[in-house]
Amino acid sequence: MNPCRFSLVDVHLDAVPTSPHYTIGTPTKALDRFFKWLSENGVKSSKLIWPVEFGPTRVRGCLASEDISLQEVMVAVPYHLIITPMKALASPIGHIVQDNPKLFPEETREDLILLIYLLYESLQGLASFWHPYLSVVETADALSEWTEAELDELQNDELRDQAIKVRQSMHDIYTKFVLVLCDKYPHLLPMEGCTVERFKWAALMIQTRAFASRIPYTALVPFADSFNHGAVQTKFELSSDGNFFQMCTDGSSFKAGEEILFRYGQRDTAFLLLHYGFALQFNSYAEYIFKIALASHDGQEVVDFESKSQLLFYNNVDTAMRYTLKPLAFCSEPVVFFRAIAFVGEDSEDLS
Repeated sequence: MNPCRFSLVDVHLDAVPTSPHYTIGTPTKALDRFFKWLSENGVKSSKLIWPVEFGPTRVRGCLASEDISLQEVMVAVPYHLIITPMKALASPIGHIVQDNPKLFPEETREDLILLIYLLYESLQGLASFWHPYLSVVETADALSEWTEAELDELQNDELRDQAIKVRQSMHDIYTKFVLVLCDKYPHLLPMEGCTVERFKWAALMIQTRAFASRIPYTALVPFADSFNHGAVQTKFELSSDGNFFQMCTDGSSFKAGEEILFRYGQRDTAFLLLHYGFALQFNSYAEYIFKIALASHDGQEVVDFESKSQLLFYNNVDTAMRYTLKPLAFCSEPVVFFRAIAFVGEDSEDLS
């Protein structure tokens, strides 16, 4: 088998700085088949080693084998390797969409098309053109799969409720969409093959790996989806001729031996947990939402409730407020509220 890396140029692993923070992945038949498939189908890449396991949790990602400069194309994937709704519509399952327009509402149409296409292709096994790619995609972690006790550990009722809502939505999609189509088209989507586990794998693959902004369609792009999230300036785009999907550095560069990251967007911790199943130890876009209210608590009345309410009213502040704290930023909005709480005088109405 080939060394456990993917590159169209020779990569000398002994030239890559070693580190206790990562481990080069072990070659497998599935990975070797995937690398061969990428090479034979014209994927252009260099200076990358994948898969590499980072940190104590052994998260799989990409490592720079050489320095990567600004404005450099790191990966270029030919259009014929990209999984798109258009290709699904041109496949044997395309007529399912045409025959059942009410099951594919406009706001979720592309995701649902990709969902049944992934189910169909994964059921083809080795006969699927996409098999080398699909066989190396791991099932993503999902907050919606946490137990009630685990969700309670978040100490965030809003995020907990959102996760439960996503769980219910996933259940509804499976029972009211996937199983309905399995019943109508058993020769394409056999019931015994479209298990809950296979459905969750496909649904989470779209949720955590699909590209949508900056290109005119939702797409799954083999190998380009191998980068972990980080606070870097990178971008993806179509080549000028539209024949390649490109992952590029922008305002960030990478040194040999560094993990190559890609910014999924300006996402707070709750969004990352809910949609991608992970959180960062430090996230410059993190937010902490807290609520305060001028009201009785545990049977104890607020001293001078009426006068303090009037002070808040004069300063255009409600007696119950919701505030957002962000890293390295002073949240000035609660100041007036807390001054009202502490105020004991009688002759001031301006708390600003």
